[in-house]
This record gives sequence, structure tokens and C-alpha cells, in this order.
Amino acid sequence: MLQSDRNRLRQLAADALQQRAEFLLARHDASLSLQAALRLLELDPFHEWGHRAAMTAYVRRGQLATAHRHYTAFANQLKRELDVDPEPETRDLLRRLLRARGARE
Repeated sequence: MLQSDRNRLRQLAADALQQRAEFLLARHDASLSLQAALRLLELDPFHEWGHRAAMTAYVRRGQLATAHRHYTAFANQLKRELDVDPEPETRDLLRRLLRARGARE
């Protein structure tokens, strides 16, 4: 019973953090959205939406290299622990971010 309550509360917290990060990304508050995304990832290290939100927030803060490192670390963790690759949406986000950087240079 206690374990199921903990899991339910963890899921409620993750949902709330995702909603907060979404709201803050829409308001272009990169710093607070990054905080929410990173907290979400503390609760669930494999939450792909959270990784995409963190990458987006890093880029909005002008930290493309950090976003790229974040993606690489996550992809390595997925491969090492679950033997899977990031979702296509996550890989596409990285490609778009890198292309946008190339267009600005």
C-alpha cells in the first residue's frame, strides 16, 4: 500500500513539473523551465519529454553545447541501461537545434 501511494505521488509530482515546465517554456522563461525540467528528471531519469524540455531551455539560455552534452549523456544512459536509443522526437530536436545554430553562424 505504501509503495503504491509513493508511486502515485511521484507520478503526480512528475505531471505537475511537466505542466510547470511547459507553461514556463511557453512564456520563454528558460531559467525556471530548466529548473522544472531538471527536477522532473530527478524523479524520472528516463522521462524523454523532460530531456527535450531541458535541451530546449539550455538553448534558449544560449547554451547549445550544454544541450548537446545533455543529449549525449542521456543517449548513452539509455543505451547502457536499457539498450535503446532516444525517441525519434528527441533525436529530431537535437538535429533542429544544431541546424538552427548553423544557420546563425
